[in-house]
This record gives sequence, structure tokens and C-alpha cells, in this order.
Amino acid sequence: MKKLIFSFALCLLLSSAATAQVTFGLKAGGMLSNTALVEPDSLSGSGDAKISYLLGGFMNVPINDKFSIQPELLYANKGGKDFYQHYINLPVMLQYNLTDKFKLEAGPEISYLLASYSQWYDLNGNRSNRYRQHFTKDFDISINVGVSYALLDRLNIGLRYNMGIVDTYAPEKARFGFGSTIERPEYNIKNRTLQLSVGWKLGKK
Repeated sequence: MKKLIFSFALCLLLSSAATAQVTFGLKAGGMLSNTALVEPDSLSGSGDAKISYLLGGFMNVPINDKFSIQPELLYANKGGKDFYQHYINLPVMLQYNLTDKFKLEAGPEISYLLASYSQWYDLNGNRSNRYRQHFTKDFDISINVGVSYALLDRLNIGLRYNMGIVDTYAPEKARFGFGSTIERPEYNIKNRTLQLSVGWKLGKK
């Protein structure tokens, strides 16, 4: 059902291009990514951050002179240090034109997991070239807030904070033997990223 909803949302956003004057573009960038460990009734901690990347495309649908909607389709490697979560992300951003060049933006994002694994360490704490599977939910939901600035007519730079709002750990995937599962940790695992990207407008339809 979740895969069906994800596919329907994507088709709906793409079909809007047929009925509006939209701008298409490509974007790519780097990000600082980690996982927040949120304990019940206490302050949050986090794992070690890593430098990662994202890439994909976008289309911008104007509403009026001040507002526009910008759905994007991105590939991103989230997670923390030695922890890899490969996602296809579908953010939908509401943008406000503060000036001709400067925009504020905010919106939700739904992500579909492609793979989740971490680096393997031996008993002596030495890093090896082996990896182990992580038990991560197929879908993640997050909130984005950010700004963008038009350097040129077709080139813009954006800074965005992405905050996961659901626990990504999936204990039901960790089954051993007679249907038993590993013990559930006492904290929730949520993604956090700070993204710096460059966008290039390809043209209007």
C-alpha cells in the first residue's frame, strides 16, 4: 500500500507538468548527514556525522508572483558515519520569493529505502571491508526548511535542513530462528541532514 501511495504521488506531481507553465532542472550537492538517537522523555543524542551527497531533478510550478511549488526527485545517501541509507526522496517544497533572487522554502518529504547497511568492525575494533545489513523501514518521512539564491538566470544555490520525524528502525525485519526478533532499542532512530546544493534550470514547458 505504501509503495502504491508513493507511486501515485509521483505520477500526480509529474502529470501537473502537462497543465502548467513549469520550469525543469537538475540539482546536485553535498550534505552533512547523521542519525539522531531520540530517547523517551530525555534530550536527543546523535551518532557521528558523515559527508555525503545527493543528486536528481526538480520542476518548479508557479502559483503567483510570490509563491511556487517545487517537487523534486532525488537520490541521497543518508545515515551517519559508517552507516549507509540509500533513499529515493520526493520532497515537495512551497517557495516564497522574498526578492527577485532570494527564496524561502519549506515542505514535506517522503523517502523510499533502496538499501541500508553499515561498516563491519572486527573484535579488536579494526574497520574491515565487510558490511552488515541494517534493519530499516522502507519509508521515511521528514520536513525540509531552507533558502535558495539565484546566482545567474539559470543557476541557483540552496541550503536546506532535512529533519526526519519517524523512527526508521524496523525490528520486524530482524528475525532469527523461530520468528524471534532482536531486542528493540530504547531510543528512536531519525535521520538528520544539512544540504548544500546547486540547481540548473533546463528550460520551461
